[in-house]
Amino acid sequence: MSRAASAVLSETAVVFLLLLSFSPLHGQRPDYTFNWTSENFGREATPFFKRLTLQSGTILQASDGRKGRISLKAAASSGLSKATGTMPLFSGLYRISDNLWLGGLLSGYRAGDDVIILSGYGAEILPGDPSDEAPGWSVEVSRRAVEGAEAFTFKTVSVALSRRINFGRALLYYGFGFAFYDVIVHSKSPADDGIPMRHEGQVNLLSGGIEQPVGEFSVGLAANASRQGAAVMVNISKKIDE
Repeated sequence: MSRAASAVLSETAVVFLLLLSFSPLHGQRPDYTFNWTSENFGREATPFFKRLTLQSGTILQASDGRKGRISLKAAASSGLSKATGTMPLFSGLYRISDNLWLGGLLSGYRAGDDVIILSGYGAEILPGDPSDEAPGWSVEVSRRAVEGAEAFTFKTVSVALSRRINFGRALLYYGFGFAFYDVIVHSKSPADDGIPMRHEGQVNLLSGGIEQPVGEFSVGLAANASRQGAAVMVNISKKIDE
């Protein structure tokens, strides 16, 4: 095994262990058990799905985007409500070219008696001249799915436009985006006949955050917000050169 490959594996192991450290988030562990009826579905289920979209969507960024070949990130994402709770997230990106990163996201956690798997993939596009090392605009396109809940299956497709700004050693970013979600609701009894089996919606959001280098790693704080709520993500990331 080459030294470069060995270094990549060791760094991956470090960040993966950091991800595992986020798992015992008992303070806001969600419980996806609901008493939805045809009367309260629009009032209770729709806000929940929009908050879940904010919690699981966008911001896969690889720091300034112009350096490194591999970016690994472990995060804890809170939906700022008891229903959505806090989930661990792990993402990895690989720089295909000077203007394109490709990667994916994975999470596993318990929600009540359910074992939830969140997975997804995305691309980050950096328009402009690759020779310009100053941070600039980027476009993120991603697709994600939440599976394992007894009450629903949840998928999103999102697009976000954001701008990076150097602030001393820290990196600031802000932007906006939109996400479409598609939910299949699992009916439990004939009494649930008034609940739609398919539910779709859209969330328009503002996003922002800051990353600060700490040794070989970067720590960050990010947020997604809309009229339907907000989500906050604390993360630690590492860029690796092959």
